[in-house]
Amino acid sequence: MEKPPQKTTAREVVEATVEGAAGMIPVVGSPLAVAFAVAMGWTHNKRMTQWFEDLADTVTELQEQGSGLTFDQLADDPIFTDAVINATRAAQATHQQEKLDALRNGVLNSLGPGAPSVDEQSRFFRLVDEFGVAHLTMLTFPHNPRGWFDDRGLQQETYMMGGRGLRTPSAKSATRTCTRSDGLGGAR
Repeated sequence: MEKPPQKTTAREVVEATVEGAAGMIPVVGSPLAVAFAVAMGWTHNKRMTQWFEDLADTVTELQEQGSGLTFDQLADDPIFTDAVINATRAAQATHQQEKLDALRNGVLNSLGPGAPSVDEQSRFFRLVDEFGVAHLTMLTFPHNPRGWFDDRGLQQETYMMGGRGLRTPSAKSATRTCTRSDGLGGAR
């Protein structure tokens, strides 16, 4: 990568505000402001470098699986470029691996004939940016509820729906007898 990613306007405003506030501290203010600016720039660049390396590794794996896509083709594809830009905006604001994985997978799913529309892709990246990890976890639950519990080593509770007479008798109710004349079960 030749150039580091560009900073957003909001990030520049926050950095300038902190630098200005640090510069107001007598004696150590100016060196403190410079140290803050350097540290934030280094951290941001490190995060973006890691993001682009992970994304490139994933695309390389996809190419090795026989997708037939080259980096030149991807660079010329405006839909893929939009996906990378939108995902990168969200990636620069998080360190959470679950969100980074979702963003990376969103970029990869922007490829091919069955890919979502550009609007759907933009919406997806925006939602991943706004959602927390708990939200993303909740979205994975309906895909495989039993597996969700198994992956976490949790005992899955069993609940049943239906009227009192339709449920399977539990250990407590197994000793009761039906005393209702309508045959729906349960003691009066």
